[in-house]
Amino acid sequence: MGNLAERQLDLMVDPHRNSGLPPVLATIPGEQHGVQGVQLAATATVADMRRNATPAAMQSLPTNLHNQDIVPFGTQAALNALDQSRSLRWLHGALAVALRQAVHVGDRRPTAPACSAVMDRLIAEVPPIDPDRPLDLDVQHAADVLDDYARERIN
Repeated sequence: MGNLAERQLDLMVDPHRNSGLPPVLATIPGEQHGVQGVQLAATATVADMRRNATPAAMQSLPTNLHNQDIVPFGTQAALNALDQSRSLRWLHGALAVALRQAVHVGDRRPTAPACSAVMDRLIAEVPPIDPDRPLDLDVQHAADVLDDYARERIN
């Protein structure tokens, strides 16, 4: 899921593949950076997630006077899964910020009712990137918006 979100973000920022949106979704290309920093961080996050997905069992060490040759890695696996889920949440927030920005710089909006509803919330709660600003809080807030929407749909 993280790889998909990062690849979708990559597709959106590339003017050769995004159906006419400006490079890095900048309001003023060449003067502003749009979501360039977010995309770089997303790519680094996916690379980190891939590295952390290596099975813990590959790192097994003998212990207990060599009486145990397989150390239980359940706790480490659970903590790694928690870290991975946090990274995935961040990636989805990053993609949401880019989608919100794409609506700002493009003339298109999603037409599917659920997608349109999510976009309405993002537009209401995440301001467009104009001018450039640090986006770390925007990404976290967009992830919160997605979480809130999902909780409402479940209940």
